[in-house]
This record gives sequence, structure tokens and C-alpha cells, in this order.
Amino acid sequence: MEKVLALENFKAFKCKCNLCRHTCCGLWKINVNKEDYLRITSLGDDCNHFVCEEYQTPKRYAHIALDENGMCPKLKDGMCSIQQKYGIKALTTICMEYPRLVRYIRGPEVALSTSCEAVVEGLMLDRPIAFERLCKNVLLGNPYTKNQHFINGNAIRLSLIDTLKENPSIEGLHKMEEILGLNIGLKLDKRFFIFIKSIYNEYFKNRAIHTGYIDIMDKVIYENLVPVMNYNIINILINHMFYMNFPYCNNNDHIEDNMIGLYTIYGLLQILFNVLEGEELIDYIAFIFRELEHSAFYDRIGNLYKELI
Repeated sequence: MEKVLALENFKAFKCKCNLCRHTCCGLWKINVNKEDYLRITSLGDDCNHFVCEEYQTPKRYAHIALDENGMCPKLKDGMCSIQQKYGIKALTTICMEYPRLVRYIRGPEVALSTSCEAVVEGLMLDRPIAFERLCKNVLLGNPYTKNQHFINGNAIRLSLIDTLKENPSIEGLHKMEEILGLNIGLKLDKRFFIFIKSIYNEYFKNRAIHTGYIDIMDKVIYENLVPVMNYNIINILINHMFYMNFPYCNNNDHIEDNMIGLYTIYGLLQILFNVLEGEELIDYIAFIFRELEHSAFYDRIGNLYKELI
């Protein structure tokens, strides 16, 4: 029987529901396809919490109408009130799947987004995270995997991940760069720190303040930074690479830009691990990846690097 490739954190993942400090049930526009819209609104009068798009398509037929606080109106005490009443059939496909991703890259795979705090918590290991093969019939029978994502990929990604495991530091990124035939050679020096600070201000600062996070750059002095070498950072990078299909992130063929992006994420993680700890660290890591995955980060980072370095 064909097996499904996964990182070991997939099988253990569970939604934290009302224990989640930063729920995914708000602050984002949740698109709803036509099938979901018709299925959910037919359940009852209390299930029409959508706004239809002005220009509808089958995939973007409507979206969830958030309340005045930017949260899903069906979120009650940290729990989904319509799921409690009607079961999983009351959820949109996005709500059912997140943070899971199912796809086919030379075989079926499942991955988890690092934008979820529960996923980040599962990556905090004192050893490299491992891959495992799961039974296909168990996973693909799960309602969360109803709509599969099929993404073209390349087997080089797994060899790059192995390289990073074997060299758990910026040297691992340099070796990955050599495998890809690139010559970027970024170092964690003051110039790169200034670049990271500029990227933070460009992508994250305003959103962080708007959503209640502290401005971490106010706490950072380059001379006080100490290089952090632990498997927490490496596992976070590995999970992200696996999820994003690195080095072809979101089917972006500009491998040099994607490598610069990975260096940038590594630099951001170095700063986070220097200035934060505990739940605050985990929450900020998830916040950073939420912004990365909902922006044109990999499409723009190469040009920004050329402008700022």
C-alpha cells in the first residue's frame, strides 16, 4: 500500500481550540467556495454568516463576515458554536483543513503550517525532527483532506533538508546554497542585521502592533546578539521548507530569491530566540509565519535584498 510522507509532528497535531492564545478564527479574510456556501447555509438560519463576493467565482464565492473585532461571529468562548451544534459539516474547507496541507509530490504528502502556535510547539525538540510514512487510507479518509492540493515539486528538497539536519547552523544554509549552485554567501554580520531589521519594518512591524504584539526590534542591539544554535530553529526551518516545497516555494522558480528568503527567516529566528522565550517566543514565531504565508514575501525578497545589501 502506498504510504504518505509526513514529518512526525503531523500525526501528533491537535487543534488547541479554546486554549489557543491566537486563534485562526479571525483577522484574516476566509474565502468560501460555492459548494461550502450552499452546504453550510442550508443547515439553518444561524449559518448564514457570509458575504457574497461582488464578482463571484466557484472558488471565491463568498467570505466569512467578521465582527467588529475582526473575529468570526461564530466563535464563542474560543470554540466554534456552529460546529458544536451541527458538527464538522458546518465548517468551511479552509476551517477544516488548516493548518494541514495535502498534496502530491512524487507521491502523497501531508504537511503542517508553521503559522499555527500548536505546530510551533510541536517543533520545539532537542533533536532533529524526523520523517515518517503514514498509511494512506487513514489520512486520505480524514475529512480535513477532502480538497487535496497537487503541487509540482522536486526531490532535491529532501536532500536540502538532510543537509540542514547534518549542519544545524548557518553553515547548513551555505551548503544548501552550494547544492543549488548559488553564490549568495550571507553572513550574520551587522550589514545582514540591518537588512533583517529593514525587512521586519517592511513586512511585520505595523501588523505586529495592530494585532497586539510588541515591536521586537526595539529590544534588539546587534552587539548584544548571540548566535543561537539549537534544533528548535532547525526544525522550524525544516517544517517550513517541507510545507512550502522549498526550493520552489509556492511554485516560484526563482531559486536564488527563495534561498535569500530562507536566510532572512533564519535571521529573524535568531533575533526572536535572542529576545523572547516561552509562550511569547512561540506566539511570535507563529505570527511571523502567518505574515510570510499570506504575503508576496518570496516574490519580493530578492529585489529587496538587491536594494538593501
